[in-house]
Amino acid sequence: MKKWLTRKLNKENAVAVSQRYDLPMLIAMLLEIRGITDDDDIVEFLSGETLTESPFRIKDMDIAVERIQAAIENGERICIYGDFDADGVTSTALLYSYLSDIGANAIYYIPSRETEGYGMNRDAISRIYEQGVTLIITVDNGVAAVDEVDYALSLGIDTVITDHHAVPDVMPDAAAIVDPHRPDCDSSFKELSGVGVAFKLVQAIEGEYADVDGLLENYSDLAAIGTVGDIVALRGENRVLVKNGLRHINNGDRAGIAALVEEAGLTGKTISAGNLSFNLVPRINAGGRLGLSKKSVAMLLTDDEEYAADIAAELSSDNSERQQIERDILSDIDDMIREDPSIVNNRIIVVCGDGWHKGVIGIVASRIKEVYGKPTIVITLDGDICRASGRSVDVRHSQGEYRSVHRADQPVYRYSPGSGSFAAAGLQAQSGAAQRRSRPRSEPARALRLRQPDAAVRAVQHDPARYSRARRRQAPAPDLLAR
Repeated sequence: MKKWLTRKLNKENAVAVSQRYDLPMLIAMLLEIRGITDDDDIVEFLSGETLTESPFRIKDMDIAVERIQAAIENGERICIYGDFDADGVTSTALLYSYLSDIGANAIYYIPSRETEGYGMNRDAISRIYEQGVTLIITVDNGVAAVDEVDYALSLGIDTVITDHHAVPDVMPDAAAIVDPHRPDCDSSFKELSGVGVAFKLVQAIEGEYADVDGLLENYSDLAAIGTVGDIVALRGENRVLVKNGLRHINNGDRAGIAALVEEAGLTGKTISAGNLSFNLVPRINAGGRLGLSKKSVAMLLTDDEEYAADIAAELSSDNSERQQIERDILSDIDDMIREDPSIVNNRIIVVCGDGWHKGVIGIVASRIKEVYGKPTIVITLDGDICRASGRSVDVRHSQGEYRSVHRADQPVYRYSPGSGSFAAAGLQAQSGAAQRRSRPRSEPARALRLRQPDAAVRAVQHDPARYSRARRRQAPAPDLLAR
């Protein structure tokens, strides 16, 4: 179960901050509790109007800009290779919009979550090659795509990677890798989302004397949605992007976002970061989970209000369907836990089911982690393939998961690291002729190492016949379906 730890408040420091900056005592106390006590940090937090750090402090940013500018000048076709969640969709829309505005010959590609999964893949690269592309720019993915970047290079396609995920020991042979988490990156702010990195790229292409306020006016609404959607800390440059973005969202400046606001029943209301998180982002994410990511990008790019409204309505319908799928899976797991409460006694909760929708198991893992306060992995089986999504409560758990999977001897042929906070991850592997056990392992974290072909599915598996009796017994357990 969750154990809440309350940070101690230094009231003397809070009083001093309150007096020094003429702040209400409550605000000064919150700053103290959050560790925002340095004068520069306080001023930045309270103002947060513009970006101050040069984008060229991010490693390889200068190389990325040089390659992109050469492509634009030479009329090369550029493909922005995005992702299907809100961060990836807004990153794609932002960079495509900017490159189109400055005259680049650009297209974009969003992989299907259902048939392609996260990140770059060879089939997609082949299709991109057939369209005459000579430069791929990834957004919100790519830092682990070693084989895929090599394949693109074999076709004469350079790749500029912009990402914010955990950096593996071996990086791709890309023209540039722009990721604040690189060990050799000197940037001071490491918590950017994918769309935040894309915004910094745009800022860098504009040059050292870029009109940052103008860029915020044009693109901060997209950056705000992606930043909130990726659940990164709203401080530093993230706070600037969201603060500015909310202002433009409330002005109704972009047809697609205005259509989403209307679908969410928020027209005429002041939109907050909470509204983005609970009302707008889930609709964009639902499109990715159930197949409408490309339309989500189109919605964010169009000036046609009717077209935007049609796509927003589809996304809302998909979101309702996603919610029902989520409830069904949570109900299955709730039955499992009521039948066998020891499932949640392990340090890591691992559950497994046949045919659970792979696009929703990440949300389910988040819900279980939220209720029980433990790292959670949810596995779905589809024939001889198992797909898993994990959520962690502690950076150390997911860092270990990331390193274990990348050291695995057995084939994990698709792995998607979580955001820069290492709080999430997904993987796909061959399940083999697994002998699934009805009791949890004493050390379920070992399953992540995949030392044996069937290790990935050695988890508590959902058995509808077995767990149909659990509701009648009503074993005491937190209700996963309660909100």
